[in-house]
Amino acid sequence: MIRQSTEERASRIDVELSKETMEQELNAVRSGARKIIQGAPNLYDKLSESDKLSEGLLGRDILQRILEAENINQLTQNEIDLIIKHADITNKGYINYTVFLEKLQHLVQESKNDVVLRRFANTVKH
Repeated sequence: MIRQSTEERASRIDVELSKETMEQELNAVRSGARKIIQGAPNLYDKLSESDKLSEGLLGRDILQRILEAENINQLTQNEIDLIIKHADITNKGYINYTVFLEKLQHLVQESKNDVVLRRFANTVKH
């Protein structure tokens, strides 16, 4: 029998916790994306109006203010923070809002696909 060292076990636990945290964050981002898509149908217009230089880019702070001002039903501050974190993948402080909206749509569609797959898996089990 091979025994794992304490470091190996701790490392495995850290990886498991990291995966769990990432999954929780992704679920929060998907939930927030769904709320934004449903609750702010004119978001593109608001984002483009705020783009004073017509570059298609907005600062994280501006995006955050717009999302908060939209007063989207049940969108939490944590979801806003995580969505912005995931949107600014280069961590440069700005977001291409066309790509941002496309990612939101993709996340919502991905969530719908997950539901369909889960239902299918449950019917196959029974």
